[in-house]
Amino acid sequence: MMIKKLSLIIFFMISILPYAFNQNINKTDSASVFYYYQKDFSSDTIKLNILDTILDDFQRYDALSKKGKFYASLGNIGLASRNLVYDNNKIFGFDFGIHSRDPYLFNNNNIKYYQLLSPYTNIFFSQGGKNEKKEQNFRVIHSQQIKRGLTIGINGNIINSFGNYKNQKAKNSNVALIVNYFTKNKKYGIIGNYIHNSLENIENGGIKYDSVFEKNIETDRKLITVNLDKAENRLINNSYFFKQYYKFNKKQDSLSMQNRNHLTSKIIHSFKYNNQSLKYTDNEPGVSFYPAIYKDSLYTYDKIKIISYDNKITFLNSFQRQKIINLSLSLNLEHKYLELSEFSDAENYKTKYFIQYIPSSDISLYFYKTYTLINNQLKYLFGDYNDKDISIKNEIIQYLNKKQKNKFILKLNYTKQDVPYFYNTYNSNHYQWANNFNKISTLSGNISFKNKIIETGIEYYNIKNFVYLNNVREPAQYNNKLSVIKAYLYNNFKIKKVNFLNSIVYQNISENDILRLPEILANISLLYNHDFFKGHLSTQTGVDINYHSSYYADAYSPALSSFYLQDEKEIKDYVYIDFFLNFKIKRTRFFIKYQHINQGLFGYNYYSVPHYPLQDRIIKYGISWRFNN
Repeated sequence: MMIKKLSLIIFFMISILPYAFNQNINKTDSASVFYYYQKDFSSDTIKLNILDTILDDFQRYDALSKKGKFYASLGNIGLASRNLVYDNNKIFGFDFGIHSRDPYLFNNNNIKYYQLLSPYTNIFFSQGGKNEKKEQNFRVIHSQQIKRGLTIGINGNIINSFGNYKNQKAKNSNVALIVNYFTKNKKYGIIGNYIHNSLENIENGGIKYDSVFEKNIETDRKLITVNLDKAENRLINNSYFFKQYYKFNKKQDSLSMQNRNHLTSKIIHSFKYNNQSLKYTDNEPGVSFYPAIYKDSLYTYDKIKIISYDNKITFLNSFQRQKIINLSLSLNLEHKYLELSEFSDAENYKTKYFIQYIPSSDISLYFYKTYTLINNQLKYLFGDYNDKDISIKNEIIQYLNKKQKNKFILKLNYTKQDVPYFYNTYNSNHYQWANNFNKISTLSGNISFKNKIIETGIEYYNIKNFVYLNNVREPAQYNNKLSVIKAYLYNNFKIKKVNFLNSIVYQNISENDILRLPEILANISLLYNHDFFKGHLSTQTGVDINYHSSYYADAYSPALSSFYLQDEKEIKDYVYIDFFLNFKIKRTRFFIKYQHINQGLFGYNYYSVPHYPLQDRIIKYGISWRFNN
């Protein structure tokens, strides 16, 4: 049965590939505002991205609903979530292991550095519901060049959402101060940021009696009994980061580069300080909800604080022989120092210290005549906790033409790493364990095709010593091999004024008693675009259709801020439909969305996490103002 389903998926993806070469690609509505990420800063030539202001997906303002994303949520934005698409993008080096709130954090990988000639500001505001169920989002981005080569900026985000149910409030705030500077001759460059994240989540433990919701006995969701009344999770994060480079080579003119081989040498240094705390409190802990109480039956105060210092130095050499080959080699050495403190109350804590060294190398080879790019990366770690961890990544990208818009990608990766620290050692008021798990070994392969309107591929993972939280909310390790097969399709087809935006994922897992994810995930968007008043008003009318197949979804533990296996409740397959209108007048965009318009048509069984119903029918609207003088 699995082979038959997979064959149909593969046939479907292959059959649509010819269309990818013949479709008209949407023209990007952009201005003279460009940005890049810190990962691009280390390359020989910084890759600039054009800032888009198209209407597609403008109504998807929540981090969990972005194109190609599938998450299980607790029924309100800003709360803990779980990725429903398997991936192996693990942290190399020390990893505490709790990541349920990562989508709502600013970090070095998602901060944008702008390159522009005039000041740029973008203000976004959205709102839904009213009174005790109100949801509000506010974002602001400002960046400007204060003198030649020096650009500063600020990025702010606020979420204030009460949720449909009692004790479901999310109050999140993020701010980033950003700077980047380049000398006139580009021999020296530096980027840096300060990031502050504050996530305050009230925890209700889910509704106590699912039947009250499923039979729609109580339509005022605030009156439905929940499991926790005075529990809260809070994450605070402060970090400082800078990365700088110095280029040794003299500037060469274009004529010189055409007649000679070109060698570029750089030294790159980065530093990051990170201070993060995870705190869980409950003023009325009870044995009826928690499995045990180890320290205090009147008040729960569990806190983990992690302070880290990270230095990395890179020597980069890039050799280019015109129209023949481009070879890039980087040698890296990273030093990590960490302090991990576990609090039993506000004053008493124990601290552990870790020192790690990570030597690594990156090799990139591009052949101009065949349009072939080969990337290889090797990482090794020695030091505390993650000693002898290794990561090997190999990638071949075959472009189909000189413009590099269509490409096939082949990846083969191997990692062997210690389990995240959380699964080995944890000591709190309700959970305590001490394990000595084996390292996790993962061999993975991926073949895919990608251009501006389509991305499709197949991935395979073979995992040994997989770790998870079992149905009694304790860590366990599966010492045999577990395999995952994933096929996916993301596309944007346009036929005259109609767009089809599709994200479809198929997953097959060899051991469903160990790892549970939906077999099929889909988001289908149907859009109709039309311009009024000679193009001064652009409109987009559409529907978003979200679907997941039935499965025993992981339950959520507030005290662990993590998800664990459960066998009591199967989450039925469900179609969740939104209707929306998007508008654009010059640099102002506006949306109005009627979310979950099909509420009740297929019954009251719309969960993605047991005991946490998704949002009911609601009208939301939002506006974005862009100023670029």
